[in-house]
Amino acid sequence: MAASTNLREAQKNNYVAAMEPSAAKARVEIDEFLDDNAMTNLFLLALAEMQKEDPKKRQADGTEDWWTFYSLSELWNEIPNGSNPKGSKGDGYCAHGSFVFPTWHRVYILMFEQALANKMHDIAERYDEADDKEIYLNAAERFRMPYWDPFVPRNRVNRDSAARAVDEEIWGLPKILIAEAVYVKYPKKKWDQGRYKTARSPGTAGDANYYGDSSLKDDTKTGLVLKIQRNGQSISSKLFNLLSPYSDNKNVSTRTWESFASHTRPGGGKHDTSISLESWHDSIHGLVGKGSFRGHMGDPAIAGFDPIFWLHHCNIDRLLAIYQALYPDKWVSKAGGTSPTSALYPFRKDADHYWTSDDVRDWTRLGYAVPGDKRLDADGRQKVEAYLDENYHWAATQYFPPESVTKHWPRDLSHSVALYGDDAKSVDQPVQQFEALSHGSKLVTRTLKVASAEIPEPVDETQKIIFKDISKKTKIYPEGSLIPDSENKAMRTWNAQVKVQKFAFNGSFSVHLFIGHIKLDQPERYMTKKNEVGYSYIFASPQSAPCANCASQRSQGFIYEDAIPLSAALTKYLVSYTDEDGPEKETRTLQSFEPEHVVPFLKKNLNWVLTDSASGLIDDEERIRASGLEIAVWDRLYDLPTQEARMGRYHPATLHAEATEGQLGGLASA
Repeated sequence: MAASTNLREAQKNNYVAAMEPSAAKARVEIDEFLDDNAMTNLFLLALAEMQKEDPKKRQADGTEDWWTFYSLSELWNEIPNGSNPKGSKGDGYCAHGSFVFPTWHRVYILMFEQALANKMHDIAERYDEADDKEIYLNAAERFRMPYWDPFVPRNRVNRDSAARAVDEEIWGLPKILIAEAVYVKYPKKKWDQGRYKTARSPGTAGDANYYGDSSLKDDTKTGLVLKIQRNGQSISSKLFNLLSPYSDNKNVSTRTWESFASHTRPGGGKHDTSISLESWHDSIHGLVGKGSFRGHMGDPAIAGFDPIFWLHHCNIDRLLAIYQALYPDKWVSKAGGTSPTSALYPFRKDADHYWTSDDVRDWTRLGYAVPGDKRLDADGRQKVEAYLDENYHWAATQYFPPESVTKHWPRDLSHSVALYGDDAKSVDQPVQQFEALSHGSKLVTRTLKVASAEIPEPVDETQKIIFKDISKKTKIYPEGSLIPDSENKAMRTWNAQVKVQKFAFNGSFSVHLFIGHIKLDQPERYMTKKNEVGYSYIFASPQSAPCANCASQRSQGFIYEDAIPLSAALTKYLVSYTDEDGPEKETRTLQSFEPEHVVPFLKKNLNWVLTDSASGLIDDEERIRASGLEIAVWDRLYDLPTQEARMGRYHPATLHAEATEGQLGGLASA
């Protein structure tokens, strides 16, 4: 098997090698990944073996082995084999806050995927029965790293025809991430159970419940599940905002690589309400890692030790690939001390070359595929836009997902041996991934199987229906949310921009926005409060961390920027909002989304508070002032989706300084 031989040889020399491209081998969502029992079994065994390896393990030449789980998880800090290309040991390779954040992590995921693939091949070779060995060697060969999409439907909910808003119960965690035990089949053994624990959304210090804060759960859901459900609309809105087109008043695109890639700017900042990939990435770190004490994912120094980190970053790489399909002309520029040919230390391609951003620009050469045609023709881009509109816009508008989504989500996991062992419906043969994907979520279009630009593809009947009904989408927007006299073609969206010094509080912290009263004695519950509009999680290392990049940014006073969508929350306060599941009816006083109504409403009702990574209240006014905290409200016109522009289009933003004046961190009226 040439692919495994090449990966093994590269690893022996400490080189990062890309997986070979194949139409049948694609990165898929973790619940889709479970369709393949043999591959899932090897994946779990390989992950467990890597976690058990001695952190001080040595390679054949006596140097430390940087392919162990421990070494890979702290790679941002230092390369353990002593050959440090950037200088003294301990300077680290942190790419946070830089314009190569997406591309550095793309190679990082390749490296982890390579280590897992090699370990899976090693385990497959240990099966002694001929049939088993062939099954598992084939499974290892088709492996690609799965990703975790936090906001695909995980639960079926009854749709009340009288209700407009989506039921938050539709969201949840993949079962494989919260199962206290999983079934695995070791070589030469029968199926068995294994238990592995990680601190996620942790409860009080010493609490044995590692799967969610015990103070935030009832009989049906953990604190983390509840946090995902309460924040589903806000973070899904952020995702749609992240990938949407932006233009000036002449419809010329204003989307830049810099505004997409990074959350930080030295000096003044970008004065914008667009979301960056890095700030969206940070939100998920906070969602998973923050609790009554600091969890793994909430701290840059230890985040990689939670396996969910790798699934999360695989999803971040997927979003980068989708961005590339949408904006093929946008890429790493010569800004912020980086360039597309800058070495991405410490990742070596061979003895003489390091990986660069340009090396990973063509994702089709890296062994996985994303929606759209490799040729990125106009039809291919429209398919990507249709996919994003179909799969994420429903959450941003508080509507139920379309049937094309609910037909495939949530997945039927009853056949998963990892979850159900002998009780699984089908355990004898692994599901062929290629076939499973053809009936899956349509997240992946296998790059080597797409039609050429010259040969038009058959029209998908479901797409016909979507296009035919596109004009009806205006009905999902309640009265008062659309622009008057726009013929139902545009709406005014509202966002709060958050600006603050990234290292102001010596580690990670959050800014939480609320409409209405904040209970200051319950900071550990802020992410589950129904009147929380959203949050920004500033993912930052403490001063003690051995990170030269962090120290440099700290000395420059780097400003962290993010935007929190307000529109979905404001919808519930419209006079026209009639759903029973919403704020008290006497608080629904908003007449429309026009500034003369929204600005005084927010001035009266918008509040915010800061907490540290262990949910401790940050209430020292002097420190908050010194942090440069600035909360600003902006509105931005949004053209609703059409057949030609499936994601719609955002226009330039308008600042409303008066909406936050008078509060600590608000803008002055001047």
